Amino acid sequence: MKDITKRTFLKTGLVLFSGSAALTPCGSLAATRPALFSILCAHRWLTADPAITLENSVVPPIAVQMAGSKQAPLIFWARTNLELIKKYRINPLRAARTLSYLMVTLHDVHGLCIEKYGSAPAQCATAMHLAAGTVVEHFFPEEIKGRWIGAGILFASQHATRTTPDWADLWRLSQQVAQRTIAHALTDGSARINAMAQPPGNIHLAWKAAPPLWSTRPAEPGASTWRPWLVPSAVGDRCPPPLTLDEARYAKEIQKVHHTHQHLTPQQRKIADDWNLELGTVSPPGVWLLKAIEKPAFLDLAPIEQTAALSLLTAAMFDAFIACWYVKFTWWTERPVTAIRRLHDPGFLPHVLTPSFPSYPSGHATVSGAAASLLSNFFPQHQEEWMQAAQEASDSRLYGGIHFSFDNEEGLSLGKKVGALAISAIMKNT
Repeated sequence: MKDITKRTFLKTGLVLFSGSAALTPCGSLAATRPALFSILCAHRWLTADPAITLENSVVPPIAVQMAGSKQAPLIFWARTNLELIKKYRINPLRAARTLSYLMVTLHDVHGLCIEKYGSAPAQCATAMHLAAGTVVEHFFPEEIKGRWIGAGILFASQHATRTTPDWADLWRLSQQVAQRTIAHALTDGSARINAMAQPPGNIHLAWKAAPPLWSTRPAEPGASTWRPWLVPSAVGDRCPPPLTLDEARYAKEIQKVHHTHQHLTPQQRKIADDWNLELGTVSPPGVWLLKAIEKPAFLDLAPIEQTAALSLLTAAMFDAFIACWYVKFTWWTERPVTAIRRLHDPGFLPHVLTPSFPSYPSGHATVSGAAASLLSNFFPQHQEEWMQAAQEASDSRLYGGIHFSFDNEEGLSLGKKVGALAISAIMKNT
């Protein structure tokens, strides 16, 4: 990668932390491991005990042992969550939300187990399965009641024996953390019923329902008020005003989308299709989670480092969406299809389906900027790859005909700011 590209990315919000630690809460770290790992491993996301009691307070018995290999809790529950996101067609914001709550839970449980039992992989895996089952059960109430709590008990039992004296303690520890997670989720603002939101009367070239769906209800207009993990939504105030306020430059942007659509190459079409990720897919945060866990460098991490990395990655992606929606519903900008139909081609339809919410900035670009920023901190040896993937995700929205270039550029920039601020918040809280 050219140095100038590295400098450009760094200036727009990526901050690499380096250092070494001999013995830390993460165990024995390599000399080149970013110091962020050792700090994050000791971090606890949720510490306050909620004033609610879960139904499943009675300690269940250890399940009958199953044949077959033991399930590694982190990867198993991550993939389970992604399958449920696809099954229930969860939108990207709520997908990021469920992933962040699950990963935060697994990290806190793992850390508490290490504090109590030391290096005890069996106890850690047992408690993680038990906690994850309860949390997944909460976030997917459409599933058969007890299915995921039962799965947690079943897979936890693979790591335990009928003579394990710690089973009851591990159940209580896991449910305490799960209870904290659920209480936090119940009060994060995501359950508020939003009135039918419409753009204020003073918005220039405001968002309108777009063909072919013509949906007049923008998706999740209240998401900017949801409680973030680390970065307040008002970071969106750092975004410049959209180009809709600059008539000459905006006209060029509209023409660019139209021209790109008319001259799409096969490669551009593939990029647009691959990153489209409509409802029924793992959505953009799921793609970035998979990119992380499928890297050999991730698998080389200690288990507590893995949970640490994924908890911060998913928390930052959730915060990035909240900040993005803050900007979207500040400016309420129109989509390219509306502008092109008004000025160039009344019958224009983009290559992919236009989402039903304002254009500026791009959600794909914002969440990808945050993810690339975090992953480049964790795995700097793959920085160029993360950067290229984020840029491709951003460009895909232009190729798809549903975003202007400035939507994508400012979305990437905002996401990188969120990533850098999330790291800064973790560093300050230790």
